[in-house]
Amino acid sequence: MKKTLISIAIKFLSKRDYSCDELSKKLLSFCEDQSEIDYTIALLKEKKFLSDELFSERLVAKYISNYGSKFIFLKMKSYGLDIELIEKNIFEIKKTDFDRAVSIYEKKFGCSNQNVSYSKKARFLASRGFPSDIVYKVLNDYKYDL
Repeated sequence: MKKTLISIAIKFLSKRDYSCDELSKKLLSFCEDQSEIDYTIALLKEKKFLSDELFSERLVAKYISNYGSKFIFLKMKSYGLDIELIEKNIFEIKKTDFDRAVSIYEKKFGCSNQNVSYSKKARFLASRGFPSDIVYKVLNDYKYDL
């Protein structure tokens, strides 16, 4: 069963990246023995087919251009990544939150005067996962055509 479980796991990994926790849950439908699944995950990690660090880097790269640190944090948490790994990535992401929020704001609303309410702009940035202090800073401190 271990051979086929490994081949199933590699088949999944050939289609897209998985976190260790996510792949483990996916393999549960093929094998109920958790020790075999743990062995398979350990073997894949050893052969460098599976890595939570690499998965988190790719996840951040996918979402960083359009979303804020809160959104990325929740996304990483939903994939079952280790909290220390999440915090390490989020610490780096928070450094650029303001610049990305301004960029996304300008892309959506432009610099010209538009008849868009303050609350709609705030909701837009908040829905993109930016912390409230960043949202208020973008909208208030820099006086973007309110």
